[in-house]
Amino acid sequence: SSLHDNVLTTISDHYDVGDSVEALGAFLNKVHLAWPVEEMHDRSAEDHGHCLYGVWLAFQKALKTQEPIMSLKVPSVEEEGWACHRTVMHLVWPDSPFLVDTLRMTLNELGISLHLLASAVIADESGDRAVVYAELGLLTDQEGDDFKVVLSSALAELARVVEDYHKLVK
Repeated sequence: SSLHDNVLTTISDHYDVGDSVEALGAFLNKVHLAWPVEEMHDRSAEDHGHCLYGVWLAFQKALKTQEPIMSLKVPSVEEEGWACHRTVMHLVWPDSPFLVDTLRMTLNELGISLHLLASAVIADESGDRAVVYAELGLLTDQEGDDFKVVLSSALAELARVVEDYHKLVK
């Protein structure tokens, strides 16, 4: 069986996915295509399952609230059912050219190390959304809050630039 099937099984075994198995499977397909190949073999299906389930929850929350999502946490076995010794970021944002570049520049600017980045574009009724999973160097709560402020500002600036560009081209 494929890694995809094993990941889906892991998620179904650990979490209550209810009747969303099909939608979850389609989501996993898109996000997994964006996953760095070298990372595919470096971790277990169980690890992938926990990583991807967190992104799925962020995506579902963005659909429900119609708001962009930017969350940072250090997963622990007690809270998430798995542990990661890095700060994990889930970002669900309206898709835009240069979004991942802006994220990378912001991390660089703040001297935050990036260990893993996977991003995919997923379409839904309200347009295309960029879905990003990233593992960063460990951040304190304060560093995390500072990073979110700087990144939010950079993404807002990016949105203005892209909007202006589209006006200029028309």
